[in-house]
Amino acid sequence: MPDQHHPTQLSLPYNKPHTKRCTLLSRFEAHTFPQHNNAILAAHLRPRASVSPRMQKPIISLVVAYTRVNRVIGIRDALPWPRLQADMRRFAKLTYYHAIIMGRKTFESDPINSSPLPHRRNIVLSRNPVWIPPQGVLHAFDWDEALLLADSGFGAAGYHDGSRMVRTPLCNRHIFVLGGQSVYKLALDRGCQWVFATEIDGQMPGDSFFPELPSSEWDRVPPSDCPRHWASEHQFREKGYTFSFVTYKRKDHPYLLF
Repeated sequence: MPDQHHPTQLSLPYNKPHTKRCTLLSRFEAHTFPQHNNAILAAHLRPRASVSPRMQKPIISLVVAYTRVNRVIGIRDALPWPRLQADMRRFAKLTYYHAIIMGRKTFESDPINSSPLPHRRNIVLSRNPVWIPPQGVLHAFDWDEALLLADSGFGAAGYHDGSRMVRTPLCNRHIFVLGGQSVYKLALDRGCQWVFATEIDGQMPGDSFFPELPSSEWDRVPPSDCPRHWASEHQFREKGYTFSFVTYKRKDHPYLLF
C-alpha cells in the first residue's frame, strides 16, 4: 500500500464536479437521489472535446469498498455493511454512462440482485455455459471477451445496452470493474490503470478480500489533485461506519481521465 502520509504528488487536470448530486434509477440506488438531471450529469462527465473517443485507449478502473484493516469486501456473497448513501453517490458519478464488468455472483448478490444497472453497459463475466443473462446484460466467458464487449458498445451517438441503442452525449470509453474477488485479481493482473476505493475503518469478518496495492506500482492520488468524488480530505460517518474515498493510479499509466 502506498504511504498514505507521504503520497506521491500527481498533477492531474480535471473538470470540477458539479455541486448538484446525480441520480440513479436502479432499484438499489434510486432512493438515494430524489431528483434526476441527466444534463448536469452528462456535462460533468463529458470528456475533453479535443480528443476523439475512438482515438483513446480504453481506460480500465476498479470500483471497490473494503475494510481498512483486513481488506474484506464480502461475506457469503453479500456486503458486510449496509448500503452507504455517500458511497452510492460516488458510485453513480463514476459509472453512469460507462461499461461495467462484474462476476456472476456479484451480479446476483445484494445490492444488484440480478438486475442490470440502467444507463450503463452491463457485462457479466462467467464461465458457466448454461447461464442465461437477463435482458440488458451481456455474457462474457473470459476477460478478453468482456473487454471486447465493453469497448465495442460505444459510438459517437451513444452506447448499446444489449437490447437497444441508448442516446447520450457521453462516450469516453472508460470501463469499470465491480468485482468480486477473482474478477478484481484478474483486472489487476491484466493491467488496470485506476482503483477507486472506499476504505472503511476497522475490520469485519468476511470470506472475500481485496489485495494490497504495492507502492512500487501504485500512487495514491492526493485529494487536492482530483475531483471531490475521487478522493476525500475528510472522513464520512454514516450508519455507525466511518469511511473515506481514496483513488490510486498505476505509476506507468500515461492516460488522463479528464
